[in-house]
Amino acid sequence: MKKATILLLIIICNYSFGQNNLTDSELKSGIYLTYESLFKNNPLEFENLIVKKEKAEKNWQKKETYILGYKLKMSNEESDKLGTIIGFSDGENVYLTLSRDFYNNAALFYKVDFIGRFLYYEGTYRNLNSGLSNTTNVVDLKTQTIYQNFTNGNLKKILSDKPELLTRFKKEKKKYTHYRKYLAEYSE
Repeated sequence: MKKATILLLIIICNYSFGQNNLTDSELKSGIYLTYESLFKNNPLEFENLIVKKEKAEKNWQKKETYILGYKLKMSNEESDKLGTIIGFSDGENVYLTLSRDFYNNAALFYKVDFIGRFLYYEGTYRNLNSGLSNTTNVVDLKTQTIYQNFTNGNLKKILSDKPELLTRFKKEKKKYTHYRKYLAEYSE
């Protein structure tokens, strides 16, 4: 009985500490169909993963370049078979789409910055009233919270357990320009 208990503990410890996740392992190449597969660094393997750069324009009438996006090169049949794609990894970087609700072959993905326990990415989306608009998305890998259209209020909520950082952030002008800095300090 004692040997069985010890063996069970060893198995549980190996499972718990041996889990592969995005923050403590080498990135695997492939397509993320769910956020769970992203958190676990368990993408669907996809042969011939071809990524191409795409320029998103903030103002299409003035041809003003805004943010560089990326597309997956695949046929409509392939994308229909896969269904929802939230992102992909080329083995070196992670790229995520701004919307977690859909994917089509025209969707743009944006390169993610790892800031401590956070994934941070900016991109553009089509706004019916004003053309393309920019947005910031943040994914908290620890709590597995996805913040679409990240706001000052989102960052204040994150910083709420570090009062000194929260107080400094509240005093900032143009707070949205300081998101990266505060996420990095929070992660230290």
